[in-house]
Amino acid sequence: MIAVLLAFCAMHVGVGGLDVCLAKTEKSHLSDLRTQLKGFTKTIDDLEKGLKGKHFWGNDGCKKGWDRFRDYCYYFNKDKKSWFDAERYCRAESSSLVNINDDNENNFVMTKSKETNMEYTWTGAYNGDAGKWIWASTFQPVKYFKWYPNEPNSNGRVACVHMYSKTGGKWNDPSLTLYAKDM
Repeated sequence: MIAVLLAFCAMHVGVGGLDVCLAKTEKSHLSDLRTQLKGFTKTIDDLEKGLKGKHFWGNDGCKKGWDRFRDYCYYFNKDKKSWFDAERYCRAESSSLVNINDDNENNFVMTKSKETNMEYTWTGAYNGDAGKWIWASTFQPVKYFKWYPNEPNSNGRVACVHMYSKTGGKWNDPSLTLYAKDM
């Protein structure tokens, strides 16, 4: 009987509406659900209004204070930190030190470094096992380099890479314990 009733109601929605087929308890339950839905909708609207005032995220999809380039968000921290401390700081922000993959990205980082008066900027590159340069975030080999003349010159010691903005964004391979500004 229920299957017949539901089929009948579905066929007659345009004629008398679904409410004709509902019992009093079903009508009451439906009314309660509609009231709850209105309440949820108001709560969602209020939350959205509140978040718009907070500006946690910009229109470019990055957190406030971060800059977008291509598909990534970049944060330039002006505090002096060792490479390890800079990497830890980035990890705490659910990010990593920058992986620079081409001239355009290198120029972007160099330009932002100059704008924020950062003379040295850490990258995520270091010469791990067997002296091969890899990215700390992915452990993938570094394929793009922008070395300053006579670099790298770590001579077998473990080193990292920082960019020197006053040399047109050329790279140096200092000791991991050197302090520089990070991004």
